[in-house]
Amino acid sequence: MTMSAVVGVDAGATKVCAVALDKEGRTAEREVVRCGNPLVAGVEAVAEIVAELAEEALTKLGEEKAEALAICAAGAGAGEVRAVSYTHLRAHETE
Repeated sequence: MTMSAVVGVDAGATKVCAVALDKEGRTAEREVVRCGNPLVAGVEAVAEIVAELAEEALTKLGEEKAEALAICAAGAGAGEVRAVSYTHLRAHETE
């Protein structure tokens, strides 16, 4: 197993998009039209779709795990969203 990719996720008000980038500069994208704002859709629902899309983008590149994951989410400035999102995403990491 290699870990030579990073993933960026934009979880916005109308869609969630994940892009994986490997060290060779190849990219793979996966997106869905669904609310990505944890304050509206719920933290657990958004964490699940973020994890799913990140995994699918990595799979398209032939990678199993990423070296890093960056997430930009609508409503992420709210303290309760930051705390709960981290907990939910760490849970997905170990599955």
